[in-house]
Amino acid sequence: MKNCIFLIGILFTGLRIFSQTCPAIAYTYDLNGERLQQSLVVKPCGETSRTKKADSTTTNPLNIKVYPNPAQNMLTVDLGQPVSPVESMVYLYDLQGRIINTQKTTLNMIQIDVSQLNAGEYYLNVIQGKKHAGYTVMKSN
Repeated sequence: MKNCIFLIGILFTGLRIFSQTCPAIAYTYDLNGERLQQSLVVKPCGETSRTKKADSTTTNPLNIKVYPNPAQNMLTVDLGQPVSPVESMVYLYDLQGRIINTQKTTLNMIQIDVSQLNAGEYYLNVIQGKKHAGYTVMKSN
């Protein structure tokens, strides 16, 4: 009887753990911004994503700032002040993973015209050498 109660307790604990998972779709991209793979990722609910909401104060190890967020006409990407000019690739994706805008630059700041985009959520990916940073940006009307 004790073994039966023990097994039932383990069963309910396992069900509780597995019922607290949230599926998410993850994409893998090559350096040219082409989507290589789409996969289903199951992680605990409430776990934070690696994607950051960008605003005028958001920075990362690459010292990149993205503003304004939400944007109506122009989205500014401040690539920081590198010691020497570094080539950066900046990609803007829609939620279906399609590339909306691509820019290759060695400048410290670029602007992306978002005025013709539909209102909603977009993903910005910045690649500098072997480092990259991603942001969720909003387009408003």
